[in-house]
Amino acid sequence: MLNTYFETDELTHEELWDGLDNILSQTDIYSEDLNTQVNNLQISTSSSNPKARLIYKEALELIYDLNDYSIENNKLTKDLIAHISNDELEKYDYKVGRSYMLNADFLELLARNNRTNASILPDWNLNKITLMLDSQVIEYIAIATRVNAHQMLGELDESLLRKYKNPLDRKYKIIKQGDSYGELLFAIDRLNNLKKEIQSSPKETTNLLEVIDKLTIGAKLYSEANLRNADLWKKMMDFYYKNSDYLDDLYSDNSRNSEFTDLQTRQEFAMQQISNYTDEFNQASIEFTQIFPEFLD
Repeated sequence: MLNTYFETDELTHEELWDGLDNILSQTDIYSEDLNTQVNNLQISTSSSNPKARLIYKEALELIYDLNDYSIENNKLTKDLIAHISNDELEKYDYKVGRSYMLNADFLELLARNNRTNASILPDWNLNKITLMLDSQVIEYIAIATRVNAHQMLGELDESLLRKYKNPLDRKYKIIKQGDSYGELLFAIDRLNNLKKEIQSSPKETTNLLEVIDKLTIGAKLYSEANLRNADLWKKMMDFYYKNSDYLDDLYSDNSRNSEFTDLQTRQEFAMQQISNYTDEFNQASIEFTQIFPEFLD
């Protein structure tokens, strides 16, 4: 049964277990290494700067929370492998559903991390603006992920939908107000003005202009992909609310199943775009700060 359940054209039974054994052999290593490093951190900073002390405190709390997440996630990984090994597929499916709750916890930590990193950057900095917009989207998706987890576990009902409606609406409203996106466009305009100054210089400036273009285009593509992803998650939540009378049997109807599958496919495409644009934007940011280090201040 286990062989039939997991074997695919791309992955044989033996290859699957080689991979799982490799994961199992490394799970404790990474978690224990992180735990050791976290426990060796200084609890307070020697800085007398109030802002620096606050940032250090927030960063330390975040690191400890990430460490707790790592320990819990490590245990979950070992439990899932044990359930596969023991052919306990029902328990495995249940733990996978529970893992989405853990994923939501991680997304909330990621949003906090983005805000902490953004807090040390000047208001007009393009990286700060993209981090803030990213954190807004992630906060919304974290709540939506909890709804998805309840659905996977067969727990989603009208009572839970009511519980999550206000937090979802509130977070989505912040995104759609567009303040962060407006700040992004303002920062891009500022960099375009810098381009005009550089173009008036008698020196060779082609490389400088290319770096600015890569940064501004990358920031815009990355942020717009993030916003599209938020819209798709909103559509997924709307799907649940619209079909609240069929939560126990969402997919037997061909029309509902087709709509849900289409949303999942579009989400996967959006996530791939975000991954691609993240890499491009990060690379452009590195090149830009190497040429214009004064823009870090």
